[in-house]
Amino acid sequence: KDREMRMLSKPHQVLGALINYEGKGSLAAFLKNDLGLINSMQWSFSRTSDMEIFSVSFGLTRQGLERKDDIIGYLFSYLNLIKVQGVPAHLINEVSQLADIFWRFKEAEGPRSVIGYAGNMQKFAASRDWLAGSTLIRAPIQVSAVIDLTRKLTPEDALVSYISREVGS
Repeated sequence: KDREMRMLSKPHQVLGALINYEGKGSLAAFLKNDLGLINSMQWSFSRTSDMEIFSVSFGLTRQGLERKDDIIGYLFSYLNLIKVQGVPAHLINEVSQLADIFWRFKEAEGPRSVIGYAGNMQKFAASRDWLAGSTLIRAPIQVSAVIDLTRKLTPEDALVSYISREVGS
């Protein structure tokens, strides 16, 4: 039941918006502008029949590569801050509105993509939601669902990998 609700309300999109935000006081601004450790930062989310994966990728500067463990620490500190401070209501509204706009103006996907997603959704959602795809938010996003997601993202459960030409040199 929890998974079905997450599939319909997509709290990962709110968490992704918080992580991608580059304004004053954000994690991205701190790592990029204040410390000079990253060039870019992005998140992604994928789901299989038995797991959900939330990923955060950083484009590191040379100094960032040297301090890569600090960057991971800052990410988890930021997730802890979200747990404590919560999520602004305006952000949830903004994410919902942007998802709706994206859905209305989205280009048609290929049949393989639609069939794959619809097939996965059959296990968890009502038939009217099968073709809504990964974009459309079909249930209200609850702040508690976003906070619950941050609780599941722990250093102990993280898979951290580094890709660099310089690491092996």
